[in-house]
Amino acid sequence: MKKLFTLALTFCAFGISAQYSGQIASNLSAGGSSVGDAGAAIQNLLGPISDAYKKRTFSLEEFQGSPYTSNEFKPTKLSYKDEVVGNLYYRYNAYNEEIEIKQQNLENEGIRALGRDKDISIDINGKPM
Repeated sequence: MKKLFTLALTFCAFGISAQYSGQIASNLSAGGSSVGDAGAAIQNLLGPISDAYKKRTFSLEEFQGSPYTSNEFKPTKLSYKDEVVGNLYYRYNAYNEEIEIKQQNLENEGIRALGRDKDISIDINGKPM
């Protein structure tokens, strides 16, 4: 009886873990992101912009001009391992040496940093970077 109970418990544990494994986290069913699975996949590739402030060894007051090559966010396609994940907006921050992105080009949307992964790329002027 003890062996049967252990076997049944093992099967239940595998069954429960199988319901989650490999799924992209999405909050669409809870009334969240309007971009669905693409939005969830993009969220998995982003990094917090607050990490940029930790990397600084000098202050912004020491420099003149803008840290951006272009202050405006430009549309692009985000790819992971040569598979297009979704569309977003980007700008390059030369001061922090990172790409800042938004899912929609709205004033009140928070800015995120693109993760530093060699498999992540964006299209700039039709070329993957």
